[in-house]
Amino acid sequence: DGLAGETGDDTYDAAFDVDNAGLLSDDLVVAWSLPSGVRDQRDGVDHVTVCFSQPIFSNSFTPRDVQVMTPGGEIRATAVTALSATIFRVEFPRQDALGAYSVRVGPDILASDGGKMNSDGDAVDGEPVDDAYVANFEIRDLHGPRVVSYSPDFWMATPVDAIEVIFDEAVDPLSFTTADVTITGPDGPIAVSGVQAVSDTVFRIDLPSQIAAGEYAFTVGPDVLDVHGNAMDQDLDDVNGTPGDTL
Repeated sequence: DGLAGETGDDTYDAAFDVDNAGLLSDDLVVAWSLPSGVRDQRDGVDHVTVCFSQPIFSNSFTPRDVQVMTPGGEIRATAVTALSATIFRVEFPRQDALGAYSVRVGPDILASDGGKMNSDGDAVDGEPVDDAYVANFEIRDLHGPRVVSYSPDFWMATPVDAIEVIFDEAVDPLSFTTADVTITGPDGPIAVSGVQAVSDTVFRIDLPSQIAAGEYAFTVGPDVLDVHGNAMDQDLDDVNGTPGDTL
C-alpha cells in the first residue's frame, strides 16, 4: 500500500501443527521415520532413521527385525545402530533405482517394560502384521538434463551443416525440436532445418551448409525434457527450466 513497516499489516503470519500422538502413546510405536515422501535419485538412500515412542531394549532391535522392499525386490538390512535410547538408524546397501520403497520394522522389538510393539493400538502387542511399522518413500529423478559436449566445438575447415549435442541423460525426443535451438553466424541468424535423435542422449541439429568464415554461436533449451519430464538444468543449480539453463 506504499507504507512500509506497518504494525499488523506488514507482519507475516504463519501457522503449523505438531502431531505428537506417537510420542504420547503408552504403547511402543514408531513415532516418526526419515526419509519420507520423495527423494532425489542422485542422492540415493542407504538408511532409514526411526524414532520410537519410548526407550527400547537396544539388543532387541537387529537387522532381523527389518524388511526392506525395493522396486527390484527384497534386500537385507546390514546394521541397526542406536543414536539414542529411542532413535535408531537402519542401514542397507545404497539404493538409487526409481520407484517405491518400504522399510518394515518390528513387531518383536521390546520396550523397557518388556512389551512388544503395538502399532494398531489394540489390546494385543506384537501382532506380526498389524503391529509392525512400515516406512514408505519414493525415489524419483528430480534433475533436468544438461548438455555435456557438442561438436564442432572449435575451428572447422570444411562447411558445417550440422551440430551434434550430447546430454548427460536420456532425453524425450518429442521435447527437442527446432524451436529449442537458435544459431547465429557471421551474417546473422541461421534457420534450423531439423533436430534428429542419434540415440537417447545424442542429437543432431541440422542447418543449411555454412561456408562463411567467422564465429558461430548456438543455444539449446531450456525446455528440452528428460524422459521423466524434467526441463534442463544446465547451470546445475537444482532449478530446472530457467533462462540460465540454456546451453
